[in-house]
Amino acid sequence: PIRNYKDPIETRQYGIIISREINIKEIDQFVTPEDKFMIRNHFKYPSNVNENEWQLKLEGCFEKEVVFSMDDIKSFEHVTKVIHIECTGNSHSSHKDMKEHITFEKLLRLADPTQWKSIMTFMKGGNRHGMLSNAVYTGVRMFDIFDKYPFTWETKEIVFRGKDKGYDNLSHRLKRQTHHYERSFKVEELRKYDPLLCFEMNGKPLLPDHGYPLRLVLPGVYGAEHVKWLEKIIAVPTKFKGYFMENYYANVVEYEKDGKMIKEMKPVHNMGPKSIVIKVLKKGTVINIFGIAWRGMSPITDVQVSIDKGKSWKKTELLCEEIDNSWIFWRYTLTSIPTSSITIMPRASCLNGESQPLKHPEHLFYGNNSVIPAIIVVK
Repeated sequence: PIRNYKDPIETRQYGIIISREINIKEIDQFVTPEDKFMIRNHFKYPSNVNENEWQLKLEGCFEKEVVFSMDDIKSFEHVTKVIHIECTGNSHSSHKDMKEHITFEKLLRLADPTQWKSIMTFMKGGNRHGMLSNAVYTGVRMFDIFDKYPFTWETKEIVFRGKDKGYDNLSHRLKRQTHHYERSFKVEELRKYDPLLCFEMNGKPLLPDHGYPLRLVLPGVYGAEHVKWLEKIIAVPTKFKGYFMENYYANVVEYEKDGKMIKEMKPVHNMGPKSIVIKVLKKGTVINIFGIAWRGMSPITDVQVSIDKGKSWKKTELLCEEIDNSWIFWRYTLTSIPTSSITIMPRASCLNGESQPLKHPEHLFYGNNSVIPAIIVVK
C-alpha cells in the first residue's frame, strides 16, 4: 500500500457533482473512462441543452460578428488529439499558504451557506493529487475559424465565456448579480497552444458535466482554462478583468516598479512536467513501481526516481510514447527489498530542460508541479 495518499473525494452541490477526484491507485488505462473522469465545475451546468439549437457567438473586435450553429462549427476540418487535463488546483498547497490567495470576494463566500460544500472540498484539497485525467478529444482548430472570421488589429485578449453562471458569494446573491465562468488569454499566448473547440470525448458526444455540446480544450494548459458550455468568444482591446480572472486560478506575484514593491495576481496557464507513483507490486524478491508522467508544451524526455530522499536518482523505463499531449506510463524495478518502508520520489523532465522542482515553490498555490513522494509500506 501507498501510505500517504488520500482517498478520492466527490462533492455534490446544486443536485449534481461539482468536484470529483480520480483514484490514482486505480489508474490502469491510457484513456480515462468518462464515468471515472475528474470533474471540477463552479456552477450547475446548463439544463435542457439541445445541440440543434446551440449557438456560438463571436463578439467584440472581430471584423464581423458571427453566430455559429453546431453544424457550422462541424463544417471545419475535424482534429482528434489525446490530451491530458489537470485541474489548476491539483496538489495545491496546504492551508498555511492559503492566506495570500484570500480576496475580499472569497471571504464573502464564507457567509453564503450554499457555498460551504465547495469551500470544504477546497479546504480538504491540500496535498491531494487526483484531479487529472486523460482523454481523446475531437473538435476543430479555433484558429481555422479565426482565419475565416478574423479579429481586428486592436485586439489584445480573447475571452471565452461559458453558459454556466451563478452566485459565487452572499453579496452576489443579495444583489441578484450572477457571473458567467469566463477566462481570457493574450492573443500572442493563445496562438502557441493550438486550441480546439471540441464536441466529442472518447469517441462520443461530450457529457453534460464535461461541457456538452461544446467546450474549449487547450493542450498543455491547466484545466481551469478549458471553458465548458462555450457560448461566446469575445475579442477585447484591453486587459480583461472578469470576476473569475481576478479571483480564481492565479498566484500572487511580487515585483518592484518605480522603487515600490507591487503585488498582483497572475493567471496560471502553462503546465509543467509532473509525475506520480500509481501502483507498487511485489513478486518474490522484486518490487515493480509503476507511475504516470505528464507535461505542458514540451515533451517528456525521462522520469527518474530517488529512494534516498533525493541524494541519488535512477532512470525509469518509459513504457509507452506520448500521443499528442497524453500522459505516459513508467516503471522502476527494485531488486533489493527494504525491511519496512520506503519513500519513492519520481521526477519528470522535458525536452526544453525543465524538471520538476524538488520542493513546493514558496507562495505558489496553484499550478504546483513539485515532486510528490510516495511512502510505501513493505509487507
